[in-house]
Amino acid sequence: MDESTQKGNKEKSTHSKVFSKTQNKEVNFPIKLFINNKFIDSSDGSELDVINPSTEELISKVSCASENDVEAAVEAAYKAYFGPWGKLTGDERAKLFFKLADLFESKISDFAILESIDHGRVYKDSLEDMQEAVRYIRYFGGFADKIEGKTFPCCGTLSMSTRRIPYGVVGLIAPWDYPLFICAWKIFPALAAGNTIVLKPSEEAPLSILKLAELFLEAGFPEGVVNILPGYGETVGCKLTSNEKVRKISFTGSTKVGRDVMRKAAESNLKNVHLELGGKSPLIICDDADMDTALNYAIDGAFKNTSQNCICSSRILVQDGIYNNFVEKFIEKTKNLKVGDAFDEKNFMGPLISKKQFDNVLRYIKVGMEEEKLNLATGGKRLYDKGFFVEPTVFTDVDDESKLAKEEIFGPVICILKPFKELKEAIDRINNSPYGLGAGIFTKDQNKVELFVRHIQVGNVWVNTYNYCPYNVPFGGVKQSGFGRDNGYEAILENTTVKAIYQNFQFESSPKVH
Repeated sequence: MDESTQKGNKEKSTHSKVFSKTQNKEVNFPIKLFINNKFIDSSDGSELDVINPSTEELISKVSCASENDVEAAVEAAYKAYFGPWGKLTGDERAKLFFKLADLFESKISDFAILESIDHGRVYKDSLEDMQEAVRYIRYFGGFADKIEGKTFPCCGTLSMSTRRIPYGVVGLIAPWDYPLFICAWKIFPALAAGNTIVLKPSEEAPLSILKLAELFLEAGFPEGVVNILPGYGETVGCKLTSNEKVRKISFTGSTKVGRDVMRKAAESNLKNVHLELGGKSPLIICDDADMDTALNYAIDGAFKNTSQNCICSSRILVQDGIYNNFVEKFIEKTKNLKVGDAFDEKNFMGPLISKKQFDNVLRYIKVGMEEEKLNLATGGKRLYDKGFFVEPTVFTDVDDESKLAKEEIFGPVICILKPFKELKEAIDRINNSPYGLGAGIFTKDQNKVELFVRHIQVGNVWVNTYNYCPYNVPFGGVKQSGFGRDNGYEAILENTTVKAIYQNFQFESSPKVH
């Protein structure tokens, strides 16, 4: 592989480093928990291995948080909320955001290198994500002094108003598919709203998040405002969700784990819950669509980020008049996709994140080939002797009830379903799913667009485009894809609650109304 890793000092060093040959650059990163503005070892001394998915080699060991560490982090966040953070004005918080954004922007390539080595994401895509993260910081920093309530018409001697207030300590549990990017979705609206946070990044890809902790320090955020705990869900995630000083939990991940999060939140202090969960997002190609445009977006939606994407267009429905033509061209484009090292500019896809995910994707392919006897049009095998690489895989003429068509695979296994005749049929087939995160349609007919937008049961709809989630537009799902919204002003609303205020004024006499 093109990239090599270097182990840090084993004698209690707080940092390790990686070296990118392509960029000819060494990047240092912390390997400890970040609690109360200090990098510290876990209380029980445990560590987790961070593996390069392109080479299967150890990048570094990172401190792995225990339940006691969660308690310490929550206590630090709790004191900060009622202490220095709560005393800052909105414009003072905004200044910290803008300083952080400038620092982050100056180190964008460092973060992109870490993401691509740690996660396997193609470097140019990692770089785009980091540029978008800068926009997130500045966008939500701008909200810090603009969170407003309402006033209501007076009623007799009563004056009535509302204020939007932060929850307090917010627990954030992030996934591994876009390690820093989705953490940004959670961190910055929570802080802009005035909360303090305890964040559990994924144990699969924590390095860029720990690097971000350095910048919070450098920017001057007060102690305890941001706490970052690499660790496992069954310890860190569960303890965070059940802690009674945590007033809100935001989780992105599988629907199965989302149910557990809700259960533990209810059993503890009935904390507010925001869930962004699984998806099985469909893409509809109508017979009047622009073929080249539809093909390009379909490939991007299906295989971007090695299909490790909650809105991956993993089931494609094509109208019968163009079905054979579309399938033929889609397969041809799929076969031409380059897969390999994240730092090779020719590659469109990198590896899967881990051995566990690699094995799971191959298991689904085996089910499709051997149990369900689906038509394998291309792919189906691992690539290379090392690394978690899988060929872009496409099954065609797949029945809606196939396991591969119904379940979220989170890997490069795409089902082109049996063709549809009328759009209403396609909508009914799509809605017959427990998921409702996203869906797309390609058509030149505005009547079809309106029919689709009105009746499709999802939180996000793309028309003649796909896979675009900007920082200022709300994102989230319906049904078993979760509830609540990231991004945009709705993310500020998610991180605040409403306090109603009634004031009684006694007047000796009221002026006459003319």
